[in-house]
Amino acid sequence: MFLLQNSWYLKNNGLHHFFCTCGNYNVLDVVKVENPYLDMIEFKREEIDFTKISELTYHPDNQCDFCGNERYLDMKSLLFESKTRYWSNVKWDYEKKIDTNSWSIVSFLNIPKFDENIQKIVIEKLELSRFVIEKNGNSSYVEYVEKVKYFLKKILVIDEEYFIVEKILKNKMSQNIANFMLKNPSESLAWLEGEEKLENILFFLKNPKLRFKDIIYWQNKEYFLDFLSEYQYLEPSLAYILNHRKEKSVRKAQFKSYKKMMSEGGYSPMADYIFSRTIEDVNHLLRALNMDTDIKKKLFLGCNIVNTYLFIDFLKKYYEEKHIVKFWLSITKDDLNHFLLRDTTDMFNTKELREELIKRFRKTALNIRSIHHELTNCSRELKIENQEKAILEYSDFIFDSQVTRENITYMLPMSSKILHSWGISLGNCIYSYFHKVSMGKTIIFGLFIDEKLTYAIEIVNHKIVQASSSYNRPIPKLDREKIDKWFKEVYLKNYIIAVDKIKK
Repeated sequence: MFLLQNSWYLKNNGLHHFFCTCGNYNVLDVVKVENPYLDMIEFKREEIDFTKISELTYHPDNQCDFCGNERYLDMKSLLFESKTRYWSNVKWDYEKKIDTNSWSIVSFLNIPKFDENIQKIVIEKLELSRFVIEKNGNSSYVEYVEKVKYFLKKILVIDEEYFIVEKILKNKMSQNIANFMLKNPSESLAWLEGEEKLENILFFLKNPKLRFKDIIYWQNKEYFLDFLSEYQYLEPSLAYILNHRKEKSVRKAQFKSYKKMMSEGGYSPMADYIFSRTIEDVNHLLRALNMDTDIKKKLFLGCNIVNTYLFIDFLKKYYEEKHIVKFWLSITKDDLNHFLLRDTTDMFNTKELREELIKRFRKTALNIRSIHHELTNCSRELKIENQEKAILEYSDFIFDSQVTRENITYMLPMSSKILHSWGISLGNCIYSYFHKVSMGKTIIFGLFIDEKLTYAIEIVNHKIVQASSSYNRPIPKLDREKIDKWFKEVYLKNYIIAVDKIKK
């Protein structure tokens, strides 16, 4: 059994020269066959004086007759030949460097190159990629794609498994530079012990005051980093999350919950942070802190602290603390409950809506479904009122079509409120057309006879698409003829005049 090594292949004057890393070389006059993998090839030993690297192919059946190496590689095949995809053994090396402001690591290949001056094969270092990490936590990874793109996309066969070189290279470089940084730490990394992933090292470089590893596993920690940097270590950081509550029972409940969460994959500080700032009674706070940890994580993962805080403050205007805590404890693992809760707290995102909800809210049963239903109704009422205040605008030719002809007065609804009242008078769903009217997609005319709303018509793309009396009954034939006459002689005439003005 021979160890596979890197070797190189050169072509000169029609002869194929195989250079092995053991120092041996062979010369071969290759004969084309249908299946070269099955063809037995004999080597002829010759001395090479003037050789240049040119073409390259993959010869898996060639073998160095000195050491038995079965893989001959060279620069062009390894780096630039897109058809040659699989290699059993390709080796690259790394260089590491540390300076005042950064750590860096470079991956490179040693490749053969013929030196015309000395008439010999020399080894040239070709850089593949570079990983630089600054001591402030900024990092950059650069691959020299144009030079080595085919090599990075090649597949390496390791123990009969296939790996893309690009991924192997980046993973290896991440491990190497992480180890290198830990062996040559800055002040902010000196306290770290043992092996650490690169992302963890970068985190502590960006937050140099923090000095406890547990924070890596905290959920939503980005909300608290500025404050926790002032406390640095675990115990004072937990005290900050708990709003510096002094009660021993409260601190014990927090630590018990913390320990359990950490054993389950990570601490979620959101609930403890919010409850300790909104629930004053120690007994009710204890119940909240002892909430099921799974529900705690799910309820508060990614929640908006400010919105949730304002929602609880809103509840306190109508309910006692013990009932509010009971409300939170009643929320189960049901995904619908979590959606309703998130949708409810989102309603408190703007000051204007928040103030309106407080004014309109009618006290209801304190559970997530009832609260969500009531707040949704309040929000809907406000939306309708705002729509009723909305003013509708029209083009001049449409506005000028408001006339009285043959005892019928044609009027446009000038606001959402007017359109709503017309829907009530005619007993139809005309109000539902408000958005289309406001966007100019449809036009509604109310038709008055003796100052009473009698009919309504809808015009789309300058055609009457609907015309009806109250409760969607048809318009009498005589009046419909009058309407069609108005449409041709007034509306369409005004439209044509408007178009002509634009063309001029």
